[in-house]
This record gives sequence, C-alpha cells and structure tokens, in this order.
Amino acid sequence: MGGEADRREIVGLAEAYCRMVDAAEFDSLGEVFTPDATTELGAGGQVGIAEISDRLSEALGKFVSWEHSIE
Repeated sequence: MGGEADRREIVGLAEAYCRMVDAAEFDSLGEVFTPDATTELGAGGQVGIAEISDRLSEALGKFVSWEHSIE
C-alpha cells in the first residue's frame, strides 16, 4: 500500500470508529483497535479495548444521544 490507499484505509477506520461509538457498540471496538491500544479519554488514560470500552460507556452514558461529524 501507499499514498492514497493508506489514506482511504485510515479514513475508513476513523469512520468505523465513529459509527461504533455513535451506536454505543463499544464491544465492537476490537474491529478498529489492536488489543494493546491506548487512549487518553480522561480519567488517566486507558490501556486495552476493555478499558477503552468501559471509559466510553461511562462517559457517554450520561447523555441521551451524541453524534460524530466527519468531513
């Protein structure tokens, strides 16, 4: 791969992540993250899909709805 193909793959992963989060499908994050993924979503950071999923569920569970916008 290279160039445009890489860009399309990265954009596709970002779009898939946004769809999963917007649909509260946190258990599906393994489709876009490696098992050892790390994030900084507040609360000191998260390591691994389970911690990322738990943090998103906790943080977004306070809201009735949410939505990503990708341009």
